[in-house]
Amino acid sequence: MGTAEESEDELMAEHDRGSGLRAKDYIMSPNDIDRNEICPAARVYVGPREKPHPGMWHGIFIHRFLEYVLTRGHTAALAYVKSKRNKGVINVCSRIDVSKIPSHAIPEMKIMVDMEARTAEASEREFAEADKNILGTADIVYRNEGAAVEWNVGDYKSGTEHGVQPEGNAQLLTLAVGIQLMQNVERVRGAIIDVAKTGDLIWHPTIYTEKHLKTHMARMRRAHLLTLETRDELRHEKIEPDVIPGPHCRGCRASTVCVGGQLVR
Repeated sequence: MGTAEESEDELMAEHDRGSGLRAKDYIMSPNDIDRNEICPAARVYVGPREKPHPGMWHGIFIHRFLEYVLTRGHTAALAYVKSKRNKGVINVCSRIDVSKIPSHAIPEMKIMVDMEARTAEASEREFAEADKNILGTADIVYRNEGAAVEWNVGDYKSGTEHGVQPEGNAQLLTLAVGIQLMQNVERVRGAIIDVAKTGDLIWHPTIYTEKHLKTHMARMRRAHLLTLETRDELRHEKIEPDVIPGPHCRGCRASTVCVGGQLVR
């Protein structure tokens, strides 16, 4: 989920700013890869954040609960969601069997991939650079020592995002590439973890082989280079990027100022 690493206050502050369409050298995230491969305008332009809606808060609160289970304990995590006075979220979180979350997992790990050096490290956003890094947040990372595939990375999904599968998922694959580079391993297990309304955690695991990860790293590099090239063309040659609408528009940074494939200036 793209908003998991951002606080409620940050979301509201960004929306309240009321900024319009603007070019920005933003740091690419795993969610940008599919979109930036296809749409040149998405590589350059951002608009004001979408106004937070109930579905967005639902996902944020559940993600934060699952994070706090590992960092603060179950009691404190429940206290957090109860403080939000969202009955739907409270009902879901109260039913989650937290014993199914590996207790040794690291939550909300920010993984920064260096596209030039082809290395990765756990790092905060303030140290990332747009011209060299892709930065993403893994909901959980953990190691099962002695297992055939020791390193695991997971991504929680809730609400309308149910049904996402791990095979070919650019977000999860990018995080898995980061884990592979950090730990110098050949294979990584990735999982989409659906958080059902019943509170059930439904795991959809897959194993990313060395070939899968190598292929995706090449895709990451291509999307990153295309993004840098389009930004340079606008900056130095004043070449306006084309808008190519499609399913990839969902979640685009410029979606609030792009209507029917036309940027609203």
